[in-house]
Formats: sequence, C-alpha cells, structure tokens
Amino acid sequence: MICQSIKREQWVDRLKNKLLAVPYTHIVFTMPHSLNGLARRNPEVMYGMIQKVSWLMIKKLFSQELSEPVTPGMISVLHTFGSDMKYHIHVHALLTFGGLNKNGDWIYPKHKKRIARYRTINKIYKSIFIDHLRIAYEELKLKDHIGFNERYKEIEKSNWVVHHTHPTMDIDVISNYLARYINRIAITKNRLQYLDDKQEVVIRYNDYNNQIDAQAAPKEIKILHPMDAIAQILQHVLPQYFQKSRSYGLHHSSNKLLEIIPESIKNNIQTIRKIHEIITSLTKGFSLKCKVCDSDTFEIILVKADPNYIYTFLPYQKSYITPP
Repeated sequence: MICQSIKREQWVDRLKNKLLAVPYTHIVFTMPHSLNGLARRNPEVMYGMIQKVSWLMIKKLFSQELSEPVTPGMISVLHTFGSDMKYHIHVHALLTFGGLNKNGDWIYPKHKKRIARYRTINKIYKSIFIDHLRIAYEELKLKDHIGFNERYKEIEKSNWVVHHTHPTMDIDVISNYLARYINRIAITKNRLQYLDDKQEVVIRYNDYNNQIDAQAAPKEIKILHPMDAIAQILQHVLPQYFQKSRSYGLHHSSNKLLEIIPESIKNNIQTIRKIHEIITSLTKGFSLKCKVCDSDTFEIILVKADPNYIYTFLPYQKSYITPP
C-alpha cells in the first residue's frame, strides 16, 4: 500500500508539471450498454475505439465552436467498471478549456462555463463513434453474431451520454481528481470481504443512482458467490500491453506547438519528493532492515508453488472447482 501511495504521488507530480495554467474541464465519455457483449468479444478494438473517438469528437467540437483553429490538450483514462463492479465502459478525461492557435495565443470558448451545448456534444460523439464502428466491422472483421446493419438498428436510438463539468483553474483539484481514476483498480481490499462461514463475498460500493446533489453517494453492499466475484474482477483485466491512459493535442509529447507555449501558462513545479528521489539514487538507496531484530542480513529461500494453496481459502465446490 505504501509503494502504491508513493507511485500515485509521483504520478501526480508528473501530471502537475504536464498541465498548463489554464482552466480544465472533466469529461466522461460512455458507451451504450448494448455494446457490452461486442466489447467483451473484441476488447482491444472497442477499448481503443472509445478513446480515439473521444479525442476526434473534441477536435471536431473545437473546430465548430471556437472562432479560429486551435489545438487543445487532453489526458484520458479508460475504465471498464463502475463502483458496483458491473461492466461499464467509459473514459475519464481532463480537457483544456480552450486551445492554442498557431501564433501561440490562448483562445477560449464563446461560453464561460461550457464548450458547447450538451446535445451538440452527444450528437457529434455518437456520429463519430458509429462511423468508426462501421469501419471496424468492414476492415477489422469484428467478432459478432450479427452484422453492422442489425447492430446499428440496436444502438442508433440508444442514449449516448457525455458528462461535462464546469471549468476550473485549481490544478491540485483536477490533477488529484484524475490521479484517483488513473490509479484506480476495479476494487480495493477495504471494499471486499470474504465470509468464510457463509462462503460468500461481500462487496461495498457507492450507490450513485440514489445520490443526492452535493452529498456523498450512499453505501450499498452486494453479496456474491466466490466464483462469481472472481469472474466480476477478471472481466476488468485489460488486454496485454493496452495503454489505458493517453495524452492528446498539447499534452502529446510529439506536438510541435509545445515549442511556442507561452511561459505564462506553463507549470514549472519542483517538489521535495523529486529531490528525495535524486538523493536516494545518488546514495544507492537505503538498506533494508528486519523490523524485529534490526538486522540487514537476509537469506534468500526458494519457495515452490503449491497447487493446493487456493483450497486453504476457497473450499472445494463440486460445481465450480475441480478437486486437487
């Protein structure tokens, strides 16, 4: 847990240095649940598609809504889960409120609290997504029991939701907010409990459906059979080497406009933690010591895998597990 906390803090430091001193807005792009089955059969294609379409939608939206061509910056992260562990594909993104033109001037949207109308955002996102889905059926031969035309009839009238918050200049708030989503896994140990006597798994989650505005979401529990709980956790494992966090526009390392970003909107943040990392590296780190005897001498012992180890925690169930 300590190591995870340090890595999270290091990531937040890097993010703060990457963000600009301009307002940012938090956007959530969702995918209709009717496409869940298609995503399960084609995870790498569908996960990549929602991230790519999110950025293409932003580019088109900015070209329509701003007075001149600009390049915004966006950092996004893919999630496949909700608080209750259900399969819910969506992308959280931090988007600059405005963009940089070719002369190095920052251009803001016409509206002070939004880039565009809610219906406009949803319409563009839906249109681009369906176009790319059609291409995926034709060129990538998606695994599906029905063709694109039938799938289109199913999703054309679906509700395509893009949640858009008001912009903020508070760098700490927005970077820490996204850091929670970047580093979040499907479920943590403090929300998961195994009841040995009942052979049940209890999952605690936030009930956002019954949340009241400006209040914390109420807590609920879900009780599952151990094998069902394992299945729910494993469904959120991303494809190998899949990049769930991506940077676009001004936040992409290859963008040529990075050379003309005015100093007035850059964040040059130096942290004590970075200095500590340098000192630790120069001194070759600190030696590990035993918490009991304070000795720094350790013996390495090979521990062979025990194929029956799982049965010390999960009793044999004939219908679910093959006995050892």
